[in-house]
Amino acid sequence: MKRGFLLCVIVFFSVQVVLSASVNATTTIVEVGEEMGWEILGFTSNDVTYPALVYFRLEFRNSGTLDINVSGNLTIRKAGSVVYVNKVFSDGVSSQEYKNFTFSWIPSETGDFIANLTINITNNVLNQTNITFSTSSFTVYSPPPPPPSNGGSPPSYSPVPPVVTVTRTWDEILPGVSVTLKIENEQFAFSEIIIEVSKESQGVRVEVIKLDQRPGSIDKDPPGKTYRYLEVKHENLEGNVRSVAIIFRVGNEWISENEIDKYSITLNRYSSGRWEIFPAKFLSEDSVNAYYGAEVPGLSVFSITGEERTACVPGERRCSDGGVGVCSSGGSWETGETCEHGCLGGECVEVIPAVCTPGDVKCLGDFLQRCSGDGSGWESFEKCEYGCWDGECKGMVVSYVTRTAVFVMFAILVTILIIMIALVYMNLRAFVLRKR
Repeated sequence: MKRGFLLCVIVFFSVQVVLSASVNATTTIVEVGEEMGWEILGFTSNDVTYPALVYFRLEFRNSGTLDINVSGNLTIRKAGSVVYVNKVFSDGVSSQEYKNFTFSWIPSETGDFIANLTINITNNVLNQTNITFSTSSFTVYSPPPPPPSNGGSPPSYSPVPPVVTVTRTWDEILPGVSVTLKIENEQFAFSEIIIEVSKESQGVRVEVIKLDQRPGSIDKDPPGKTYRYLEVKHENLEGNVRSVAIIFRVGNEWISENEIDKYSITLNRYSSGRWEIFPAKFLSEDSVNAYYGAEVPGLSVFSITGEERTACVPGERRCSDGGVGVCSSGGSWETGETCEHGCLGGECVEVIPAVCTPGDVKCLGDFLQRCSGDGSGWESFEKCEYGCWDGECKGMVVSYVTRTAVFVMFAILVTILIIMIALVYMNLRAFVLRKR
């Protein structure tokens, strides 16, 4: 009996030691509000004519509250064969810091190449290491032939303009959670692509390509005057896209020089052999750009177009800036009446069309949105510091190590309790047998 009691006492104190050690280990791993986060804003390369250098640029942002270390390993392939492998950079990135990593490669041959960048992100506080990947393609062209020796004119040589791309990958995208590809490079008209999926998608890759002209596979232009063509390619998203919201910018200089009505801007998507037109909502403007947003059903080749201010039929009506625009006798758009409840088809709406249930909330990127009191649309009312999830702002981020420590502590505690119960039962049973 004494031996069993002594064993119980030892087990009890063991539990205290395990609990105190686990708590101490947990509290020193991560403090309240600390998190590890990052964004790959773009990985680009340039086409060159041999033997010029190929330059690479990784746009990286530390979106977390902890400093991290970032390193990159570059692998270059041609026709599936590896032609170059090397570690190309390693540096620290402070909390909330935006940093560009630039590096170069000297080609030894011409042709089409694919560059795969393996990016390692580590943090000593959380003792975490994460790996992500970005891909970019480029071409090394043959130099132009030398001029003829007889003094004649050299043959014309027109180098193909470089292909500029931005790539982002996700290991996993879950339904109900939007992911955002942010593009800060001014060469692109798109600034944000916000994607929601209808079912779980693994190993997703999205690549945005800036096009200098309409792709040769498309035989007609979209209606209106074209500002920019872009193509958005994707992997492992086929049939899984629920919705796509695109925020884009249009240069004020282009709008002014082409006499474009800034409220006529549309985002056009090429699908099933035709251009689908999606009117864009004017969001804001600064001294350089006007900013717009549009929702589309999927990813493909896009164009941004606008209509000239004089391109209207006198008496024609349309919706413009919360009211009705009327085409004057001189063929230019003028502001008509202001619509209290919005405009639809060139007429003020008397009954507000409900698009959502008043009071409902949802996430749009890092913004929390609430359905307006009349159900006419969604309004952003809060930016979530740690991101938005299922209609709520995320709270403190708990690290993987912390969660593992708590789980192990709980498992040990349960095991010890079972042992103690078994010992008590055995002692009671021995006591009862002795009494008999």
